[in-house]
Amino acid sequence: MTVNSILIVCEGNICRSPIAEVLAKQLFPRLHVSSAGLNALIGNKADSLARSVVTERGLCLDAHVARQLSWSMVKAADMILVMSTEQKKRVEDTYRFATGRTYRVGHFQQFDVDDPYQKSKAEFEEAFVSIEAGLQRWSHVLEELNVQI
Repeated sequence: MTVNSILIVCEGNICRSPIAEVLAKQLFPRLHVSSAGLNALIGNKADSLARSVVTERGLCLDAHVARQLSWSMVKAADMILVMSTEQKKRVEDTYRFATGRTYRVGHFQQFDVDDPYQKSKAEFEEAFVSIEAGLQRWSHVLEELNVQI
């Protein structure tokens, strides 16, 4: 498996996927990492609670702008990470060519990342912890596959 680019997908591209994108860029500095939403709130900044949670950990989402998932994004990505089993199905049903390279962030630990949108900061914290755990596991897997991350 050759992985040079990872596309991270959630629903609105203002909570989970921006958090995952900023974490993945830190974990995989040699890879091209981007994010988009299945029903993106196009042009919106990252949710204020998402920004707060990542800022407290020394990361920054200030430049993030939500984007709608597109055919060209999916085609260009070597690997696509989604937040839930349902999103994986939607991506693969819409973009058949993405089958076999679309996975959940929590694939190895068998979990979905719950959507914290319009919920408490504690739920954003929970989403962050889940995303971080999933991406750390992915970093080990990619290293085992000799991907230069």
